[in-house]
Amino acid sequence: MGLKTGSQFTPIAYRFAVGDSIGQDHLKYLSLPLILKLQPTKKVSFGLGLLYHYFLEGERRITFEESRVTTPYTEGIFKNSFGGIAQITYHIHPRISLFTNFRWIKRSSPATQAQTNNTSGFQMGISFQVWKSIPRP
Repeated sequence: MGLKTGSQFTPIAYRFAVGDSIGQDHLKYLSLPLILKLQPTKKVSFGLGLLYHYFLEGERRITFEESRVTTPYTEGIFKNSFGGIAQITYHIHPRISLFTNFRWIKRSSPATQAQTNNTSGFQMGISFQVWKSIPRP
């Protein structure tokens, strides 16, 4: 049992209908998790914790037939937010592991704003351990 933290670059993209065309939001966050980790076997661990999303930048892309219009979002539409994370990790080497997690982020947005600061979804990845504390005798 232990605590796990770090930082992750988290791109988020989703599609939506805009009249006769398709719109896409492309958002970039820096995620800072704090996870309580339980490792019942040498190869598998489970985690549950908190997640802070720091908003870096975002843009809206609208595709019309042959052309694409890209518009960056102005400051204040998407904001930093908090959420939760549930994770399963498979350790392939003492310093390298594969993980899958479900993360959800909640932040209230004004009712008149079309964009939402709420997201949820599954994520898969690979992680590399840079530093490990050594217990003292």
